[in-house]
Amino acid sequence: MRATTGSDRINYPDDVSSKTAELPTSKLLFNSVVSTPGARFLTADIKDFFLSTSKMERGEFARVPLSTFPQCIIDQYNLASLARKGFVHIQIDGGMYGLPQASLLANQQLVRKLTSAGFVQARHAPGLFVHTSKPIMVALIVDDFGIQYVGKPAADFIISTLRRDYSTPSPLIGLEPSSVASTSSGTTPNALSNSPCPATLPEL
Repeated sequence: MRATTGSDRINYPDDVSSKTAELPTSKLLFNSVVSTPGARFLTADIKDFFLSTSKMERGEFARVPLSTFPQCIIDQYNLASLARKGFVHIQIDGGMYGLPQASLLANQQLVRKLTSAGFVQARHAPGLFVHTSKPIMVALIVDDFGIQYVGKPAADFIISTLRRDYSTPSPLIGLEPSSVASTSSGTTPNALSNSPCPATLPEL
């Protein structure tokens, strides 16, 4: 069970939109995988992305009916003494589902961590990150990553970078250009295979 805030009840004064990779960016990334010698493609996902935001500069508040808490929680935290007119008032200092600014704050934190790891966001393609010294290019859509890399050390680097600050990403999917297959099979050269095979990181 997860608690959420009522976003329609929160008045956040600033822009809450966050930049994300668009469809043309994703298509260009796939084309780059096909065109780059030795390149492969994998995906990764951050677990509980919106809950990983560090302490917010501007806290929010919520009013929760005491009756929604199990009795064991009420007893453990002595909530009955804190309730007023049947409600418990709580302060929200970190990321939480339902906050209008949750996506923006989580994205800003992630961009800072990617930047510190050597990634630079493309000036004219929001959500596209390129590493300054390693053969890695990343398209970010909310908490999902499409990653082009060359060589297993590059894959190890991006995954270890994510795992340093976030919950373990979901299992990865490896793709490679179908052009590595014999053209006599009828496969069109320089195209991605339509039948990706699941792969765990040690297999990449």
